Amino acid sequence: MEVLAVTGGIASFAQIFGIVVKTRQLINELICDFDNAPEELRKIHLTLFSLKARLQSLEEFFAAFPDNFFIPPDLELIFWVNFQEVERDVEAAARILKPYYSGGRSVRSLRSRLRFALLDQRAFDRCMKHLRTSEHSLSGIERLIELYVGTT
Repeated sequence: MEVLAVTGGIASFAQIFGIVVKTRQLINELICDFDNAPEELRKIHLTLFSLKARLQSLEEFFAAFPDNFFIPPDLELIFWVNFQEVERDVEAAARILKPYYSGGRSVRSLRSRLRFALLDQRAFDRCMKHLRTSEHSLSGIERLIELYVGTT
């Protein structure tokens, strides 16, 4: 995790943008691995696709602004905290899934499919909990952006 090294403890757009990009890249790796997953794990796969699309949209939004663009400090802090939460949750989901995936290499084989068969219900539930928390955090960020953009 990056250290919040900015004046007054507020994240810059560059830091927020960096955490969005890093999290989206990790999701990309997980999506590649889920190409080999059995149909039962489709829910995780679809959730990852949804998170990826939302992060890409937010990445494009933040990339459009210069780093010195003014945004109220309290709003910027909310963005930073929520994006850190998304990053932590996606990393936690990746740790849960790590024994079952190949790190982004798409290998279509019986062995890779069997690895996913070993994913038990508790691990699946923990993974989905982290991904749902990420979805909720991103929803909050998207609503705040809509409100902020609508009032400027």
